[in-house]
Amino acid sequence: MKKTLCIVLALALSMALLAGCGSGGSGSNATTAAGGETTAAPSSGGSGSSGGSESSGVSGTIVSIAAPEDPDTLSPFISGMQGRDYVCQVIYQPVFDWDYNAGVIQPVVAESYEHTDENHTTIKIRENVFDSEGNPITAKDVAFCINSATDSGNFQELSIVKGAEVKGDYEVEVTWSIDITESLEGFQGAMQRVYVVNQEAYEAASDGFSTKPIGTGPYVLENAVQGSEYTFKLSDNYWGEGVLGDYQRGMTNVETIKFVVIPEEAQRPVALETDIVDFSSVSTSDVYLFEDGGTDADDFDLYTSSSVACSMLKYNCAEHIDTTKFSSVGDSIESDDYTSVCSNVNMRKAIAYAIDVDEVIQGVFGGYAMPMHTYGGNPNCGDYNPAWENEDYYDVDLVKGKECLDKALSELGMTADEVNIVLHCNSRETTKRMATIITNDISKLGISAEVSISDVRGSTVDPTIWDIELKDLIGTSGFTPLTWTDAYGDVAWENDEVQGKYNWCFVNDDKLEDYNVRGEMASEYSSEFIEEARQYVIYEMCYQLMLTNATEFAAYKNSVLKNVIYGCNGVIIPQACTYSWN
Repeated sequence: MKKTLCIVLALALSMALLAGCGSGGSGSNATTAAGGETTAAPSSGGSGSSGGSESSGVSGTIVSIAAPEDPDTLSPFISGMQGRDYVCQVIYQPVFDWDYNAGVIQPVVAESYEHTDENHTTIKIRENVFDSEGNPITAKDVAFCINSATDSGNFQELSIVKGAEVKGDYEVEVTWSIDITESLEGFQGAMQRVYVVNQEAYEAASDGFSTKPIGTGPYVLENAVQGSEYTFKLSDNYWGEGVLGDYQRGMTNVETIKFVVIPEEAQRPVALETDIVDFSSVSTSDVYLFEDGGTDADDFDLYTSSSVACSMLKYNCAEHIDTTKFSSVGDSIESDDYTSVCSNVNMRKAIAYAIDVDEVIQGVFGGYAMPMHTYGGNPNCGDYNPAWENEDYYDVDLVKGKECLDKALSELGMTADEVNIVLHCNSRETTKRMATIITNDISKLGISAEVSISDVRGSTVDPTIWDIELKDLIGTSGFTPLTWTDAYGDVAWENDEVQGKYNWCFVNDDKLEDYNVRGEMASEYSSEFIEEARQYVIYEMCYQLMLTNATEFAAYKNSVLKNVIYGCNGVIIPQACTYSWN
């Protein structure tokens, strides 16, 4: 085993996640044993945004949580959106998970792991794990779950898994397609996606556990009305009490959890006020009800958090591209030498200086957002640097913008009248409102700008139909560099003649590619490396422009909930919250 590199990785994990990507705080409930194996060890306590969370066993009654959408299926091997994230975390336990408080990998169904070489990991399984029916969990069940989740193709994180084999009653070997010892998040990213079930019970079920799951988590499904509500009660066969310490998704601070599906934002405050739910996210337009002086302020408290998504602009840097080499979309231009005006760095900087981010924050988010000065990532990432917030990050300056525009026009051999910036975005209302403000700001430079709306996935593969794209950068990782390739790391089309030459932004830059590759390597990870890449991408080349990070709100009944715990995926962990009865 590469012991030295494992130590480097452990330090990297601690650095990136110590600040917490979910509920915050610090602590330690894992230790590294001699030889590099990671083993579980109970910690002294977790912590959340508004106080400590203490596991007090089965002493509560019921809590009702508003879920924004229906989970559709409760199967362990199907990925989904937030509705599934809400409910499945109480049904199943993963092989490993992140401990965001301590900044380490959290053993759950497994008790330890060892990278035996670059492509293999040995995982030891706990010997007293059971599902909710009392069926034991052994290595064959864990190997089955790893292979089933991988073979489903539903989890991108598992694309690096070649397979899992049983090596003993409680020992599994995972084979990887990459050097797992050099991957910042490969191991834990994959293993936290694998929910564990008993193989025989799963294969005997006629519905693949989609409606009647038998999981390894602390709760069992008591009642379900699809599209309406799902009720879970504490399992009689839960094995994790006293074993997993303060692992948040394994806690049992409430006896019954009811998830009420409420897709309509406007109905959630009503559900809170009429005692249908005790906790719900609320939109910025409804926050005033629960703020000081609001009609519901006495009975409810507000939980605020930074969104895991940041809005950003990415530029089309296509330069001298033969557009006949790949499929076009809509009214595209066929050219063997196409160049976007945004391939010019001064044009990119001119646009950046024209955009008034504060205007976007007030006009679209009602003031409930913050400007972002990062290269990828968001404030939830453990390596986020608050000092970035004080930088002059293309603060709106039309004088500088017009100076950059004049340089760009001279270099491109164009006049202002010949420039029309096409902003591409999706049809969501918030995005369209942002796009309107941004194009209006760009027009103040003395050039034309328009909005092009499309929900067709991958439509920006055609460089002739857009110049800038407004999109969300989702960052649920604790590591900022792992978000970098969202805009740049993927090949934009499949034609053999051009594959690998350009990425989604049509940037052909070896230095950028080097940063992206090194950004995923544990041995390269450091705050200095992040800053070096950030200076190059944002300030020297202006390849992308981060815009806003919205504040998200939830309201909870203060007679029931005393402390709210969130996971890094932006979802409440009800079993870990502190209640009036704890």
